[in-house]
Amino acid sequence: MPPRILRKWWFVALVLALCSVAALVVAQSTYKPITEIHDFRFGLMVGGSKGAPLVLSGTPTAPVIGSSSATSVSIVTDGGTVTVDGNLTAGFLQPLVICGDDAGTTTTNYLGPSLPSWTGDGTDYSLASTACSALDSTTEATADLAVSTLALRVTGMRCKSNSTQAAAESLTMTLRSAAADTAPVVSCVIGEAATECRSNVATTIAAGATMAIKVVPAGNNSAGAVQCVLSVGMP
Repeated sequence: MPPRILRKWWFVALVLALCSVAALVVAQSTYKPITEIHDFRFGLMVGGSKGAPLVLSGTPTAPVIGSSSATSVSIVTDGGTVTVDGNLTAGFLQPLVICGDDAGTTTTNYLGPSLPSWTGDGTDYSLASTACSALDSTTEATADLAVSTLALRVTGMRCKSNSTQAAAESLTMTLRSAAADTAPVVSCVIGEAATECRSNVATTIAAGATMAIKVVPAGNNSAGAVQCVLSVGMP
């Protein structure tokens, strides 16, 4: 190759090398590593905005996924607390409807489980339905029923009324098993101007034990339909 052409190619190679170095310098100066996504002590960064610190509380006795001996772990943020129940078996979660009518005034009433809906027969057990209204009684032994031959784990409860509570009126909804409040107690209050309430307290129901919801009204409220939906798994 003639010396003149050789010098030309060396010049081109040198220019390309300098351009590559310049590109690397620019890329390095604009790269900003994000480490907050891994550092929960100072908040979680999502979309460029750092959130509140994330705090974990609770010490599992056997931190194995699906272990029945693990305790619950709570995740606390500025928006509230989420409890992860370590007693749930992965892959099983089923809603259980317990419903009926509120007797009104100050009469305590008991709502019964809708066993046909539990087994999936297609019966309508929606709030204020005919089937739901047939499940309550002022006598607990008439309303309560055994739901399962296996032990159950209730992880939450949401209760609704088809009427808004007036001034000084409320409905206290409490889960019962074997004619007693569960331990821990799972309860919530539909208060003044409200139509629903919920509880995230978890409890275990013994194998073959009866279940019901106790409804205690306060104030001179009129009778209406009420329904609770429980989130149920296995311990």
